[in-house]
Amino acid sequence: MSTTHITVQGWVGTEVESSITSSGRTVATFRLGSTPSRQDRDGTWQPGETAWWTVRVWRQVAEQVGASLHKGEPVVVTGRLVVERWDRADGSIGERQVIEATALGHDLTKGRSAFMRAARAVPATPGTPAAPHDPVLADQARPMFSTVFPDTRPADARPLDPHEVAGAASGEEPQAPAA
Repeated sequence: MSTTHITVQGWVGTEVESSITSSGRTVATFRLGSTPSRQDRDGTWQPGETAWWTVRVWRQVAEQVGASLHKGEPVVVTGRLVVERWDRADGSIGERQVIEATALGHDLTKGRSAFMRAARAVPATPGTPAAPHDPVLADQARPMFSTVFPDTRPADARPLDPHEVAGAASGEEPQAPAA
């Protein structure tokens, strides 16, 4: 038996739906639409036919996807391709292609995103629906990348005077002042 791994660039086509399985694992799914485009000889871009995928993620990733992705946002998803089949009420066989995602996130070729380190997840209770977004959990998240860093200096610290730095006036490598 072989496994097919794919990477798809597209748009989140539905809101993320989260739930908890009877075994207590959190699962989240959403539909991913991917529309290829091609450039005509006259330079205009023509959209192709949209392919739809179901994306599924588990456990802590499911909670993070529920809090991070929303309908209409551009994403890149990579994972294992699974084909699910079932019997419909009319006797026909239903089929859908599911990507069991191993990595996913916003497509930064389409815009900006901010990364927030996830707070430690609270264990889920089996049989209860998972909350799609927990504002308390989001407030506990700590930004990993930022242009503003917290001031961690001691309260009695004073700004470093460049004239106190040995070698600053002579162009030598600056040295920290002696304590």
